[in-house]
Amino acid sequence: MMLSSFIFSQRKVSIYDEGAKMNTGTYTLPAGWQADYKIATDLQNFSQFFHYYKFDFVGPKKEVVRNVAPVEGGASIQQVLPATMQQQLSPLGQFQTGNWQPSQYATYLFPQLSGNSGIQAIECPVSGYRSGQAFEGLCIALVSNVGNSSSFTAVIILAPQHRLQQTVQTARQIFSSKQENPQYTRLLQQKRQRYVSQSQQMMNQRQQQFDQFQQNMRDLSDARSRNNASFNAYLRGGQGSGGTSNGNYSNNDKFNDYLKETTSFDDGYYGHQISVQGVYDHWYTDGYGHYYGTNDPSFDPASLNGYWKKVTPLN
Repeated sequence: MMLSSFIFSQRKVSIYDEGAKMNTGTYTLPAGWQADYKIATDLQNFSQFFHYYKFDFVGPKKEVVRNVAPVEGGASIQQVLPATMQQQLSPLGQFQTGNWQPSQYATYLFPQLSGNSGIQAIECPVSGYRSGQAFEGLCIALVSNVGNSSSFTAVIILAPQHRLQQTVQTARQIFSSKQENPQYTRLLQQKRQRYVSQSQQMMNQRQQQFDQFQQNMRDLSDARSRNNASFNAYLRGGQGSGGTSNGNYSNNDKFNDYLKETTSFDDGYYGHQISVQGVYDHWYTDGYGHYYGTNDPSFDPASLNGYWKKVTPLN
């Protein structure tokens, strides 16, 4: 049974992946250093890479070299990367990070990166306290861009003050001593290809959904604009769809009558259009600017004082 933590008098250690059920490879550690890890690759689910991943090298003076599992940053890697680093640092002590910049140490730690234009190496300084002791360190991220999506792996190196350079040298020694298990390397490559493909498909689907949402909003805005234009034309007096005109009585006048519950007439006595309070089926006028309305179809206008005749409203 493999233990999750080793303290070695010998110098070589094998790292076991519980998900893949095989060794990932071996590292040669300096005296006093130990490997503290728990790794399980998820071979069934291609939407995530690991069930869990912890992989640290710990030194005799509480130095830490932490390997960070691959992370999909999507299009917002500027937010995902700092948040991930802070999450990784939190269990190790009280630390804060500085500004990110092109890495000075990446090719020193990983010589195989030299000339690889597909990976951007960036780093930020770290300062804080571990077990009550002042520490300094580095976060080094290797960023890979595929289409609109970005992913990264990272290494965090922490050391007591004034021991950072020595710890970086030790980290390089450990990394360069790695002897890979070819079978595990092939398995991981296949997993990564499927993982990247699945992640890209998810990103494409999200982009398509976002594009469709934007198109729906544009269509809705266009429809509202068309409706507003038709309604404004209607109010102007029949210039739009379904609008009519009756002399000087516009659809705007009709709309105002509707709101005010009034009825308009083209009045010959006053020589202009007038509005009378009320909405009735039958209207009568005495010819002197007076109007009478009723909903009774049998109403006799002779019952009114004066001579009244039936009149048709403008609306």
